[in-house]
Amino acid sequence: MDSKEHLISQLAASFGMGSAGSTKYSDSKFDPATGTLYCEGITIPRATMVRALDYFERQKEYYRKLSQTDPNIMDNYLFACVAYNAISMLMVEIEK
Repeated sequence: MDSKEHLISQLAASFGMGSAGSTKYSDSKFDPATGTLYCEGITIPRATMVRALDYFERQKEYYRKLSQTDPNIMDNYLFACVAYNAISMLMVEIEK
């Protein structure tokens, strides 16, 4: 499994998909030419991906701060890191 698939599987598992995280969905794809993600019949435009990236960046900072006083929050921080990095990897594909 390449690193991008592994990262996406980690993200899916972090949101409770368990082993389904490693399943490939034939109706999900990313078009780097347009920056559009097609996910289970839903079209997610580049602008939404940019907003999601901003959201998870804020979540990372929020949970990073909280995890300094509450170690139980560390998982939330890691989940936000996985989501942020997965979206970042897709955005890099757009810029190629």
